[in-house]
Amino acid sequence: MAEISSVAAQPEAEIVTQGRQLIAKRVRVNVRDGRELVGELQCIDKEQNLLLAATWELVRDKAGNVVDQKQVGAVLVPLAVRAATEIEVMPSQLEAMQQLLAATSR
Repeated sequence: MAEISSVAAQPEAEIVTQGRQLIAKRVRVNVRDGRELVGELQCIDKEQNLLLAATWELVRDKAGNVVDQKQVGAVLVPLAVRAATEIEVMPSQLEAMQQLLAATSR
């Protein structure tokens, strides 16, 4: 999975075009309270909140083993609670996604 970086000052149309490439991708979000959310990205709003569908909530122990999981469906993840965000891409898409992420981190 590749990390999603913060969006810097860019023309809005460019951000929208780039963001559309992320829609329907599998996303893993680590939340500041230690939970992990894995779901399909449906939307990113102007405040960089994420809307995930078909989401699973995972809780891991200190060794990284999943100790609890449950399906939670649609979830809105505010930017303020996200510790890390990763997006799953196919090997053939990796270079394009790295360019997109580099462009949005300026």
